[in-house]
Amino acid sequence: MRKIDYESPTHQIDEVMFDVKLQDVYSSFKPPDEIFGTEISSPNYKAVVNQQNGRILSVVGKNYKLITNKKALEM
Repeated sequence: MRKIDYESPTHQIDEVMFDVKLQDVYSSFKPPDEIFGTEISSPNYKAVVNQQNGRILSVVGKNYKLITNKKALEM
């Protein structure tokens, strides 16, 4: 098994300083006997989304408090 190198960074700091946002989570659902589907939102979950590229980074509970990487470094 290969050891993890904790000494050398794998990313530059500017690569992780992107804006993130909590957004609603949806799913498409189409009953078998219907022509059109519908979107169903989840009231209990949110997606943490990278605002630069739209990628979902994580799905979290509705009470999750978002802290950006910038804020975490300031703390």
